[in-house]
Amino acid sequence: MLTTLPRQHLFGLFVFGLLGFNSRLQAQHAPDSVYRYVEQMPMYGKNPGAVMSYLGTNIRYPVTALQARVEGKVFVGFTVGVDGRLEDIKVVKGAHPDLNAEALRVVSAMQSWEPGRQMGKPVRVAFTLPVTFRLGTTTKAPAQFAGTPEELYGFLNNPPYPEEARNAGATGRVAVVFNVSAAGQVSEVKVLPPVPAELQRKRHQKPQSPQLHPALVAAAEQRIATMPTWKPALAGEQAVSSRLMLSVAYRLPAATDTVYSVVDQMPEFPGGVEQMLLTIRSTTQYPKQARKDQSEGEVLLYFVVNEQGQVEQAEVVRSVHPALDAEALRLVQALPAFTPAMHHGRPAKVGFLFPLPFVLPL
Repeated sequence: MLTTLPRQHLFGLFVFGLLGFNSRLQAQHAPDSVYRYVEQMPMYGKNPGAVMSYLGTNIRYPVTALQARVEGKVFVGFTVGVDGRLEDIKVVKGAHPDLNAEALRVVSAMQSWEPGRQMGKPVRVAFTLPVTFRLGTTTKAPAQFAGTPEELYGFLNNPPYPEEARNAGATGRVAVVFNVSAAGQVSEVKVLPPVPAELQRKRHQKPQSPQLHPALVAAAEQRIATMPTWKPALAGEQAVSSRLMLSVAYRLPAATDTVYSVVDQMPEFPGGVEQMLLTIRSTTQYPKQARKDQSEGEVLLYFVVNEQGQVEQAEVVRSVHPALDAEALRLVQALPAFTPAMHHGRPAKVGFLFPLPFVLPL
């Protein structure tokens, strides 16, 4: 289960306008000239701090990047036009693919600047904004399901099956993201969408996983939306809103074994999460076909840690490229044994959603 903090607590976001070397000022300038430095630089809002305020309010740390504990800095370049609108917006230097996409999204919506001026006339000025995504450490306790682990298991693994999907023989595991407010209310429920087609083209992605039946997507959103009140996340002693991700399983026939989402004592990887990520990074073999296709992105996996601490039932929930999907499955299946979960004094199975990013080597 994924828990996130509200934006103001979750990460420090630092944004600076990086200006190039001073260009020689000219008394005359062509209408289409793009300057790096002018007498009156463009400004967003009424003061330089408005840029940071806007991003701090509007940017959302991608759920999958949070779960993978990914940080990074994304450099977004753009030109402020003579009418104050942004032009030629692009990632100049990226980090994690989902961080790149979020930085690009939020900057693209950042219109209505005061244009730069040279000799009293509005001119086009180029900017580069580095947007830093940094994970915070102020969470004292994540949001918790108010019921028992058994109730949560039943809620996620034995949902009402849509008749349309059942008749079509449709099955699948549906990843759903949602907010838990400071009052514990569930809101902003949305199935984790597939990677947008335009972004797929840019990343040369070739998704392999079959598309989910629309009836399952709608049913999963409705299922999470009707969840009872949660115990909210805490920052210090204060209840705060948080972002989570759970999966709803639709199986024909229904699963017979019990796989929990939370238990009394969760499984532990030898050396902790950081060591697990280090193990994966050190054993990743970027597939030749994916490298040839210039394909990158984030594979979302689901896997179970069984009563012996072994990984089993690994599957791709969100696909990128057949070769990357296969490598992601290989990596998690090759992980050494966890310390098994314990529930009511006995070993138990626990399922995880795990995003695994692949970024093309330079």
